[in-house]
Amino acid sequence: MLRSHILLLSLCFCGIFVLSSGNASVLLYNASRIYTGRSPHESVEALCSSSNGTILAGGALGEVEEICKEEARLSSSRVRSVDAQGHFVFPGFIDSHAHLMELGQALTRIDLRSAKSVAEVVELLKKTQNSRLRQKASLFTTAQKTTIPSSSESAEWLEAFGWNQEIWPGHQFPSRYDLDGAFPDTPLWLKRVDGHAGWANSKALQLVGELPEEDPQGGEILRFPNGTPTGVMLDNAMAFVESVIPPYSEERKQEFLRAALAECAEQGVTGLMEAGVQNKTDIDLYLRAVDEGWYTIRNYAMRGAAIDTPDAKMIHTPDGLLTVRGVKFYLDGALGSRDAALLEPYNDDPGNRGFLFYEPEDLLKEMKKWKDAGYQIATHAIGDRAVRTLLDVYEVLLNDTAGEDVDLRLRVEHAQIVEESDVDRLIRLGIIPSVQPQFIGDWAFAEERLGEDRAKARGYLWRSLLERGARALPLGSDFPIEKVRPVEAFFNAVSRRDRNGKPEDGWKKEEALDRFQALKGFSSDAAFSHFAENTQGQLHPGFWADWVVMDRDLLRCEEERLLNSAGAVVGTFVGGREVWRNEERWPSGAGARHTRYIPDVVNYV
Repeated sequence: MLRSHILLLSLCFCGIFVLSSGNASVLLYNASRIYTGRSPHESVEALCSSSNGTILAGGALGEVEEICKEEARLSSSRVRSVDAQGHFVFPGFIDSHAHLMELGQALTRIDLRSAKSVAEVVELLKKTQNSRLRQKASLFTTAQKTTIPSSSESAEWLEAFGWNQEIWPGHQFPSRYDLDGAFPDTPLWLKRVDGHAGWANSKALQLVGELPEEDPQGGEILRFPNGTPTGVMLDNAMAFVESVIPPYSEERKQEFLRAALAECAEQGVTGLMEAGVQNKTDIDLYLRAVDEGWYTIRNYAMRGAAIDTPDAKMIHTPDGLLTVRGVKFYLDGALGSRDAALLEPYNDDPGNRGFLFYEPEDLLKEMKKWKDAGYQIATHAIGDRAVRTLLDVYEVLLNDTAGEDVDLRLRVEHAQIVEESDVDRLIRLGIIPSVQPQFIGDWAFAEERLGEDRAKARGYLWRSLLERGARALPLGSDFPIEKVRPVEAFFNAVSRRDRNGKPEDGWKKEEALDRFQALKGFSSDAAFSHFAENTQGQLHPGFWADWVVMDRDLLRCEEERLLNSAGAVVGTFVGGREVWRNEERWPSGAGARHTRYIPDVVNYV
């Protein structure tokens, strides 16, 4: 139902303060339907965003236009008016579990996800040229380009991402010798599609040197029966190889970031929870990008518990683009690598239950330090044993604060396999499960790993978590593990089908979300999960003016249009600034019909 009344804001209560630039403008935006995100039926004709990047009003076009004019007069700015009739506006997508810098790196590496055999991996390594970074970065900068090598910072190393033995004949892990024939002198480091395993050739292992006989805590060096390393490392064992790869220059890291920002903007992603920055200096780069005006996403960046310390400073930039007040732990691995920690052995590897990265008492000790420092804690836990262990530790942390006026909002990342009794316990403790709808593509091998009965009883519980009382169900992609495709993820969430539309009836369809639940997962629930429920995730006065413009109505269109979503995003706005436009769907040459004024402040388009 169209809302005809005006949503106004008393700015003194908005909780947001931004220093606006002198050439900032007030934006009047109208579309066929603008969903506020507050209910599945609440929509308005137009929005007004103030020169400080927040929403001032929403309602009927004529009334909102008058408010925009008055705001422009008071702020000595201009009104930019955009007519987006024929399009639909939603709160900008917030990806609640993602890896920003790793996305930029993945965009520059050879993509192995399509390889259906070891032979195809080798051919891709030979043929693929690494040009995507330059193409993506050019969307966001007119600065002089740098020459980008086709592998890593040192041309001697060749890196790639995305191999998956589950789609190869035999489903077996590869070995160093599969690569040595084609690459005897070039060190290779190839990350598995889930990021929890790496594959090196003999030249790379030669540079690493002698490996220890014992596996590190939270990792494994796969070996042949004679004890020789196969070249495949799981989780913490990957550090043996990654520690000898030359680090990236600051210039190249900036290119990674520009590429990642462009990819997110193109897909309508206006915010994310970065699930553990991989390098402490990345935060310094983010701050520079904010200061220079080309950081075009709201990032709730979590520090990595393995590389940082609880005395690290918290950060919140005045424009809300960067917040650092969380920390990410890893407790287990992944199903694909068979190192997710399970209560019972793997169905297809009976002697294996996976492993935990910490002993419970050590995990509790480390988490207490971060909790006492004021950090929100999020923990990767995929297997049911990891989830149960995590709940044990979290319950102690919560008991420590019993009676205090404090909301820890402890998070469990992924929660893919949860035993029945632990579902109720998770709800009772108020733990926030962060799940990834695109992971439904694992449905076939999840049944192989767990057996059909266990997979269906404990696997990928989404609707059950909400109906049994979860505080929120934030949704994400875990990019670059999955591609940045929030509309595709929306389809996965409501259909329980993978990107190929399989299985046709949906896998455990009773766990599918309804469309508004999915929208909330990528907006208001995501915002709540990182303490931003009063500033992000809704198109309402006082919230940041972050929205995505679509060529289809996500809440009403045919389900197949969610699956076939190429080109669905028409435009992306962050803080009232247009950071991306689909020129094919909305040609700039249309000019006055769509945009009567384009501010000269946009130096990132």
